[in-house]
Amino acid sequence: MEQKQILSLLVHNHPGVLLRITGLFTRRGFNIDSLTVSPSQDGAFSRMTIMIRGDSATVVQVIRQVKKIADVKRVELVPREQASCGELLLLKINAAPPQRPALLKKALAHHAAVVDIGPHSMTLQACALPEELDELVSHFVQDGVLELARTGLTALQAGDACLRAEESL
Repeated sequence: MEQKQILSLLVHNHPGVLLRITGLFTRRGFNIDSLTVSPSQDGAFSRMTIMIRGDSATVVQVIRQVKKIADVKRVELVPREQASCGELLLLKINAAPPQRPALLKKALAHHAAVVDIGPHSMTLQACALPEELDELVSHFVQDGVLELARTGLTALQAGDACLRAEESL
């Protein structure tokens, strides 16, 4: 059965690594639903969180292929129930001054913060699971969504488990 899966990668932090990894997905016909990359606590490495959709055989194949890339130090499948996950959303909506109190109330009910107010707009920020952000956006569609930006899912293993360079593939 096809489902969303989270991969955590620790990769060498130098130019071209992202291209090599995304190129592998392209060549093999795998689709990336979400991708985030940032330097890790050790500046020599970057952490990548990749969300893909597929059955268990597809995910195993993806992991095997990713491990073959020389710049990949570690790769792990992170079960959703064993992860701390979040995604950042910036949402700009129509917000004429008379509607602002009601919009602010709606934003706060969805744990969103106001980060900017323009003459006719309001920009909200929220961090939550992707499904919760989808719901938040749906509540503001009738008010007029002007634009939005999402970071993509970022995840860490729950508990004491860590993705570290010193552990081998």
